[in-house]
Amino acid sequence: MHFEKNRFEIWNPLQHPYKHTLSDFAYSHNAVPWVTTLEGVINAILAVNYPNTEASVATPADLPTGIDTPNIGDVVPTLLDYRVVIDDGDGKGSGYRWEHREGEAAPSWHKIYDMDWGEETIVSNFLTKTQDTYVSKQGQDEIDKDGNAVVGDLSGQFIYGGASANTHLTLYANSGDGVGPNTGFVQIGDQLRPLTTDVFDIGTVAKKFKDLHLSGNAYLKNISIVGDVLTSDTGAFNFGSNTIDTTGKITGGILQSNSFAELAQITTPANAQAGHDRLYFKNDDKLYKLDAAGIEKLVGLEFTSSNDNRLLRSDGATGEKIQESGITVTDSDEVSGVTSLSVDNILVDGSTISTTASDVSLQLTPNGTGTVIVPSLKLTTFLQDSLYVPSVAGDLVARNVKINSANEVTGVSKLYVDTLVLDANEITSTAAGTDLKITPLGGGRLVTKTIVPDLHDSKDLGAVGTRFRNLYLNGNLNDGTDDFPITELMKLREASLGAATGDTLFYNAATSKWEASHPDSEIDHGAIAGLADDDHIQYALLAGRSGGQTLIGSDTAAENLTLESTSNASKGLVLVSDHFAPVLDSGSDLGTALKRFKDIRMSGELKGGRLENFTTGTLPPSSAANIGRAVWNTTTKQIMVDDGVAWQSEGVNRFVGDISFDGIVLTKDVLVSSSVVDARNAIVQLLNNNNDFDRIYCTIKAISATTIRIETNTPLTAGSYRLIVIE
Repeated sequence: MHFEKNRFEIWNPLQHPYKHTLSDFAYSHNAVPWVTTLEGVINAILAVNYPNTEASVATPADLPTGIDTPNIGDVVPTLLDYRVVIDDGDGKGSGYRWEHREGEAAPSWHKIYDMDWGEETIVSNFLTKTQDTYVSKQGQDEIDKDGNAVVGDLSGQFIYGGASANTHLTLYANSGDGVGPNTGFVQIGDQLRPLTTDVFDIGTVAKKFKDLHLSGNAYLKNISIVGDVLTSDTGAFNFGSNTIDTTGKITGGILQSNSFAELAQITTPANAQAGHDRLYFKNDDKLYKLDAAGIEKLVGLEFTSSNDNRLLRSDGATGEKIQESGITVTDSDEVSGVTSLSVDNILVDGSTISTTASDVSLQLTPNGTGTVIVPSLKLTTFLQDSLYVPSVAGDLVARNVKINSANEVTGVSKLYVDTLVLDANEITSTAAGTDLKITPLGGGRLVTKTIVPDLHDSKDLGAVGTRFRNLYLNGNLNDGTDDFPITELMKLREASLGAATGDTLFYNAATSKWEASHPDSEIDHGAIAGLADDDHIQYALLAGRSGGQTLIGSDTAAENLTLESTSNASKGLVLVSDHFAPVLDSGSDLGTALKRFKDIRMSGELKGGRLENFTTGTLPPSSAANIGRAVWNTTTKQIMVDDGVAWQSEGVNRFVGDISFDGIVLTKDVLVSSSVVDARNAIVQLLNNNNDFDRIYCTIKAISATTIRIETNTPLTAGSYRLIVIE
């Protein structure tokens, strides 16, 4: 900072040097070309090193933890948010960062350093203590959220690869070989261990290490390899379905198999060693043993029979002999030759299945959802045609209901079918609010007797939404007193046949019918008295009426009154001979959005007229058909005129738009042609919407008549910014 040696040059005897602020000291550096003062240097350092720095708070208790906490900014902290605490209990400042460290259930504030610095160490402490986001080559001790050094398994430095879940920490030996595999090694100078037991793997199924070189012992869960001894803590090894292939000797205490031992057929081998026997199969399919003396013996018994598949049984007083039985078991497990079979209490003998235990039931129980199928069952003690049902005890009991050979059911006193109940001579439904339907098949008929309601004047035939279609009658309509013959009713049929608009009914004595006819010869208009009387005030009187007249087009909402000069294609004018005014002041429009008058010609003044109002965002599209159309822009407070191509402001052109920066980009182009004719003739300013509209000092260019370019050496903090262009 070269300004210190020339400090005497920036003030004179009439000035005191400490009256100056940092913004009075000029500064320039290629790393920060946009900075011109020392105050800007400090701001740049904080913006680069601590882009997540928020406003300071008085004490640790004032640090915000949630949206409902009434603290500084009242903002939910995000990861790596940093705040200065002015007094953390010792009267001096400290720095806190919002982090989610390993072992914590939720993120919290952690003290990352104290600012208890002396003047002589302020520069060195700034570099060593405030840069804790970088790895310290000479090592450092992490501190906990209270500022104390972390002890135990997590003492020392923490190093993270990524800042989001499922990202990695990648180590390379050198940069000279490119991105791995490299000729160097990633080395460790001390012992290596996991933080948690039985959790982490070395390599994955898809990404495996190549070779493992060890000079000591290996311990793999319950298995250890110490020297040339392989040991399992459980006393057993599980090789799964793998084959152990060796030409050596397997020596052990017990040879045990859960399935079978398979021996190849060989010739007689050499003698066993002393104290051992050799067990083997020869090509005659027999098992032999050979001792150390060379004596070979057959293992087990050999039984020869001319009857294949016979079942063997013991014989003799002591059962020491084996002989054939008359029972045969074939290769497909079919058993024959059994004359009597006894299984527990069940005896199968001849064609009878019985129980040998007294008073014990004989049960047939299928497995799961299977059923007991009896092709033919005959019970001689049942009553003919009677319906049997199971009782509480599980016995079949006869009821009075009978079904004869003609499938006729008798003896039913009440019948329930779904929600229908048939009881005596009444059919009812047990489901509330549902209909009772009687539907014959095909063209079957429903009624063979007279239909009468149960109560007088209480039931309807059909309903509003479900009406009968046709009514066929051959008698009279009767209201209980008078008859109306159907033949007389049918005479009215002629009233609607051939009827046209404006017809009325006239009685034709010749046909004895009422017929529809347009009034003509039936009515002599001149014979009607009182035609000159003004006693139909619902009609307009062309000669005028005392008190004035109101002419209404329709009595239905949203319909119109149309005045037309002539029905001819060559139209005249709809003239008014007096002043034309609405009924209520400012109560009616002249034209609508879709039905507009074309030209208005007037020789007087336009009194009380206003321009049509639009915001910048709601301006209608420009059109060559509307050249000269003038509106009032309520956003910019300007009169704007459509020139057929764009809306032109009458006065100063102004573009005001909010744009977003993502904290990454250094350059952003903004199209401003919607409000500005030539951006190269405009004054431009950028404001920060989230910081009291602070002015942003950066490089702003007009790269064309329509586009403004914003350039920064350091990315602007992610957020919304307002661009103002005045032409």
